[in-house]
Order: sequence, then C-alpha cells, then structure tokens
Amino acid sequence: MKDLETEALCNLRQAYERSDLDRQEFWQLMRDHHLQLRAYPPLLAQGEVESIQISATGLIAQLKSGLKFFWNPENLREPVSEAVNHGAYELFAGRVLDRCAKGASLAVDAGANVGWYAVRMATAMASGRVIAYEPVRKTATMLKANIALNGLSDRITVMSQGLAAHPGRGEIFLPRDTGHVGASLRELHPKELSRKLAIHLTTLDESLAANSAAPLDLLKCDVEGAELMVLKGGMGIIERDRPVLFLELLRKWSAAFGYHPNKVIAWTEALGYDCWAVGENQLRRCKKIADDTVETNFLFIQPKRDAELIEG
Repeated sequence: MKDLETEALCNLRQAYERSDLDRQEFWQLMRDHHLQLRAYPPLLAQGEVESIQISATGLIAQLKSGLKFFWNPENLREPVSEAVNHGAYELFAGRVLDRCAKGASLAVDAGANVGWYAVRMATAMASGRVIAYEPVRKTATMLKANIALNGLSDRITVMSQGLAAHPGRGEIFLPRDTGHVGASLRELHPKELSRKLAIHLTTLDESLAANSAAPLDLLKCDVEGAELMVLKGGMGIIERDRPVLFLELLRKWSAAFGYHPNKVIAWTEALGYDCWAVGENQLRRCKKIADDTVETNFLFIQPKRDAELIEG
C-alpha cells in the first residue's frame, strides 16, 4: 500500500471507509493536511491575492481588486501562482495597461492565456469589448471559465486561434514544466519535452474585419517571440487606427523567430510611435533594447498621447 500520508484527501477518506485506517489515525492524517491551510493567511496578508476559495469546482483566487481566477497550483508560471508566491504579478505593468484600457472601446489580447489581462482590460474599460486570442484548446477553456467567473462573457469574445503574419495551419509547442504560459510557435524550451499541437492561425487584419467594425484602441500582445509576426499581420488595422500597443519583447524569444526586438521598435517608429519601457515602478523612454535592458514589457503610443498615458 502507498504511504497514506502522501495520499490525496479523498483517498484517505476511502481508506478509512474500507477500515484500512482506524478513526484516530484517519483524523490525525487529515489534521496534518488541514493545518497546512494556516500557512496561507500570513502569506496573503501583504499581497495582491486577498483570499483563496476552496470549492468543489477547484481553487479560486480573489484579488483585492475583486477580480477572481481559477488557480491550478501545478502551473508554476501562471499569473495566479506568481501572485500567490511573490505577492503580486506584474503589478505596475497591470496598472499601466488599466490606464490604457480605460477609454478604449475595442481591445485585443493576443496570447490571452488564462485571461489575467483580458479580464483586467474589460474591467477597466467603461464599456466596450475585448477580443482574446488563445490557440491552445485547454488553455482557452480556462480562459472562458475565468471570463465567466467575473461575469464578463458578454464583454470578452474568445477566439481559439493564434495571430500571425499569415493565416493558415500551424504548430505550437507546449513545454512540460513551464506550461501553457510558455506556449510558442517555436521550440523555446527544448529540455522540457514539449508537446506539439496543431492550431489554427489568423491575422489581426483578417480577424477584425470579420469580427468587429469598431476601431482598435488597444493591442496587448504576449506571444513568446512571435510579436513582430502579429504586428505584420495587423499592419492595415494598426496603420488605420494607431492603437496603443503593449508588447512583451524578449531578446531570447525573438531570436528563435530570426529578429531582434529593436526591429519592432523600428517598425513602430516608422508609424509614428514612441516606445516606453515598462519597469517595476516606472516608465522610461526607450530608443533601443540593449544587452543590459532589464524590462520585458514595452508600451508604444503616439506622441500626442504621451502626456495622457505616461503622466496620467
């Protein structure tokens, strides 16, 4: 028999009901599990997560902002895990994105994952709509669950497709340990025995033409290196609407796609954008990304909106 102390709670109960455990031993083993819950209140006291609800459908983390997200602790890198572990997840970046979304009528979340930012953007918008793109089916299911959990199903449309430079079929790599937050069109985690999944790809231009007549106000894009491809596939919309762009840019990820993030800066500069690096607590004007650049999130805005979004 397996060591009962390492068994799941329901297995302990079943062992007791089979008389494999006497009542006192069962109670003591259950107590040892329950006592671990006492460690969480002090951990949460100073952080972004206010409470963790244990329900029959899973664990639900409620933030101090009131937003709620299902939490799977197995996913080491998902936003809820990082918020619990570190006290917050991209706190300043989230505030910057909230400010950008505040006056938007249409926002796009490319690489929406479980919806941490899609939900935030929809909540920050006085009205309007978010279109969230998530090509991994299992992740899209979690995304939809979090949207429904926050009562935003009528405000956020989920597209089970990836955005790229060209429409068609594609493959995405899902790393074993990093999990769904590391899913990419390139193999970025070769030591993790990634699973390769077939997905549908579309372009921002094609998709928005079919799904929205409103001008695009905000594009948040975190697609593990494929950001330039997403921009190229949305060239028509971006040229027409000049939306605010909030992009994750990592040199090591973009290298797998054959470009340097400075190409994104040059591409957007040609369209009249200023680039701002999003740090831990501040924004700074960024002309180029160098080897010593520590920021990984970047805000691109038209100069006429600098005062509104940078100083506001």
